[in-house]
Amino acid sequence: MTVHTAHRILVAAACALAITACGGAEAPDTAEDSAAVVETPKAEAATDEPTKEPPTKAPAEVGTRDNPVPIGATRTIGDWEVSVVSVDLDAADAVAAENQFNDPPAEGHAFVMVGVSAKYVGTESGTFWVDVNGKILGADGNTFSDRCGVIPEDLTDEGETFGGATIAGNLCYSAAAAQLDGASLIFEESLSLSDDSRAFFALK
Repeated sequence: MTVHTAHRILVAAACALAITACGGAEAPDTAEDSAAVVETPKAEAATDEPTKEPPTKAPAEVGTRDNPVPIGATRTIGDWEVSVVSVDLDAADAVAAENQFNDPPAEGHAFVMVGVSAKYVGTESGTFWVDVNGKILGADGNTFSDRCGVIPEDLTDEGETFGGATIAGNLCYSAAAAQLDGASLIFEESLSLSDDSRAFFALK
């Protein structure tokens, strides 16, 4: 074997080794191992707003039609502190017993008798039935001021009253019987045009 041939064999062997080494190496993987997962943002849960309560209506002032003065309570009318202390929504028998000449209630009407206590708080003197007017306000809005005739312990029999004195007695009105459920009694200062001079009193 010549030197030239031996040299060629060595070169060929070296190349074979180089190719084997190169073939065993893995090419770098430039692809992503897996596709990126794109997450859709979750919609935020709607926040439940607190239910707004309707505004509470303030109660009507005591003494108005919607909130009459309770039986036994006192309200000032002009120069008088007045309270209704008793109510009889069907006083026809009591009126008839007081005077045989009294007429019975008209058809569809009833005699309503109220017991009243009144204290004079003015600076001089007063007469209740002159200073204060009364009438029944029916449930349908009609008013009734007709009297019942001669009645027991009539408050209109009380005369002039001076400061600090209290009087008591009955007043009686003829009113439509169908309107007594929800009716009230109105007392108002005589000769006054102001709504502040009147008050509504409960009959139940």
